[in-house]
Amino acid sequence: MSSAEHTVLFVDDERNILSTLRRLCRREPFEAITAASGPEALDILRERPACVIISDFRMPGMTGVEMLAHAKDIVPDSVRIILSGYADTQSVVEAINKGEVYRFLAKPWDDQELLTVIRQSIEHWELKRTNAALEEQLKRQNQELQRLNENLEAIVTERTRSLVFAQEVLENLPLGVIGVSREGEVMVTNSFVSARFPDLGPIPPGEDVGDVLPGELMHLVQASIAGAGDGVYECDIGGVQVHLTIAHLGRKENDRGYLVVLRPREEVCA
Repeated sequence: MSSAEHTVLFVDDERNILSTLRRLCRREPFEAITAASGPEALDILRERPACVIISDFRMPGMTGVEMLAHAKDIVPDSVRIILSGYADTQSVVEAINKGEVYRFLAKPWDDQELLTVIRQSIEHWELKRTNAALEEQLKRQNQELQRLNENLEAIVTERTRSLVFAQEVLENLPLGVIGVSREGEVMVTNSFVSARFPDLGPIPPGEDVGDVLPGELMHLVQASIAGAGDGVYECDIGGVQVHLTIAHLGRKENDRGYLVVLRPREEVCA
């Protein structure tokens, strides 16, 4: 904590009291500055904000409470303290309401008590500043999170539109498509398969490909998989001559499965 960062302003119309307070604080890790009146204190604060302001209660022209009320507008996060020998209950309430006074200390003061209060006030100021920084950081993080959520919603919406469109394209292809994972599970089929190849019928996702493809077709699929390459074949499915294409998804080292594409031979020749 540097003295330049922690400045304590003492305000009192009695200069001997200001001198005493400066001497009291000369060995403390903060810088003590003084003002002999309320207006002078406000002028100083406009040029040099203080983290702690300690003011006499009764001063000619402008009272300590009035000065602290103005000081609150100039340095809102300052810790404000009244030091006076004339305070009564009404005065304390007025000081708290108008100047948001942190503490009210009586004259004559106890040196150690006053220094302890100043140290506590600086710690309180530090805590408020840390909290303000954390609140600002949290605000920025929440704004960034909101922005990311909005972007994510836009991405999800666009991906959903793409998936719906891709599904519509798949359903309207003039050929049968069966998508098989590398684990051998049927992941997707289109309606052309069940419509044009009744022997295959509807194939629900998750079925083992070996349980749903007829022997000759499964044999060709296994041969293509064993060769780790794409293949084009002719086969018979329930009396329908079929032009068959088997295409791998991804490279060998990143195999994600394969597509089985079926097209009746007469449509190939048409």
